Amino acid sequence: MFWKFSVPLVIAAVLVLLALLTNGKREEKILKEYEGFLLPANEPDPPSFCSEDKDPSYMRISKDALKIFVGRNEAFSSRFPYVVLRVRHKDRMIIDRDETGRIALTVDIFDKEGKVIVTFEKGHFTVVQTNILDMKRSDRSTLIVRDHYKNEVLNVHYLNERACGFPDCSNIQESDLFRFQRLFL
Repeated sequence: MFWKFSVPLVIAAVLVLLALLTNGKREEKILKEYEGFLLPANEPDPPSFCSEDKDPSYMRISKDALKIFVGRNEAFSSRFPYVVLRVRHKDRMIIDRDETGRIALTVDIFDKEGKVIVTFEKGHFTVVQTNILDMKRSDRSTLIVRDHYKNEVLNVHYLNERACGFPDCSNIQESDLFRFQRLFL
């Protein structure tokens, strides 16, 4: 009687372990890819000067707005696409919504020599392998890229479905006017 039930249980346990191992290997492979989409984490927004409830209407954020934090500044919009940053008549950063309602960021990240390191086009990122030293992804919401000089040019973390932040600096534009090193997506 014991063997009658133990053999199927052992087989089921082995299958579960194999499925977990396969899923872990697949996740490892995805985190090593130089292109793809960042998935939103489930983290709160950074502190904001504006709110969704109590501020005057000109400072109130609608509940369906997407938010971008640039240093201590904040941009938000419920109309898309929205140009967050325009430099010399060129749209440098645009937020939009994809078909699922998530943030679809469009921005190029440059190194000190003006070479594109990472490009986001409607939420899809591509890391230019020839222009970087390394890339790290601790999870599907994070992307960290260093240039050939070991400078961290991008540290992206997609906080949630509605918020992106640039709290420090990174290379959005070829001049040194806009240097952001940490980008929360």
